[in-house]
Amino acid sequence: MRVISLKTGKMRLVRAAWWARHVALVLVALTLALGLAHPAMAGFVPSGVSAADRAQDLEVMRRTLENRVVAERLSALGYSNHEIQQRVAALSDDELHRLASRVDSMAPGGSGLEAVAIILVVVILVLVILRLLGKRVEVDSAF
Repeated sequence: MRVISLKTGKMRLVRAAWWARHVALVLVALTLALGLAHPAMAGFVPSGVSAADRAQDLEVMRRTLENRVVAERLSALGYSNHEIQQRVAALSDDELHRLASRVDSMAPGGSGLEAVAIILVVVILVLVILRLLGKRVEVDSAF
């Protein structure tokens, strides 16, 4: 019976493959968890909308509709400026308030958390691959 030491090449390859498999599973799980998670929103519900609140909500909607990107998208969908103004004016106080609240909370390009998570996963994956290949990563600060 032959005893295989941990220093042999085959055993090192088996350990590296086992380690890489587990790291890959963790990275896949993290990617799925970060990609599927949605932020929870909570807040107080107003008991009613006053005339001052309606004027404020109309101002929020006016500023939003004056945005170049929003105006181009609505015109591409076939809505005229006059038709949009009529539809906003026809909204009830509650509908207008809910819409204005959503507009204020929306980020124009997304939160950016997904991009940061993807970059982090790619960097970790590259470091794991370099480690498995036996390469070292050294950072020399130029400051």
